[in-house]
Amino acid sequence: MAALTHISFRVHDFDQWKSEYDNEVDNRIKFGIHTESVYCHYKYHHQVLIVFSWNDRAEAMSFYQSSEFNKSMTASSIDGTMLVDISEE
Repeated sequence: MAALTHISFRVHDFDQWKSEYDNEVDNRIKFGIHTESVYCHYKYHHQVLIVFSWNDRAEAMSFYQSSEFNKSMTASSIDGTMLVDISEE
């Protein structure tokens, strides 16, 4: 069953964070991501929303539980808590 993930969090500096995020594209592809969209709030540019699509929930979970994901989130400029929501078709 296809899965979508929505990730919401705050960053100190969107441009800096986006540059770091773009450098990790190979890791996302390695775990099977199909599509991705990155948004920042129209008024509060420190608020970020990412939407990913996957073949299934297991594929998404393997990415979020990976050391690569944890390492990239620790190294990035995320401010506070990150909310990850996984939805299935």
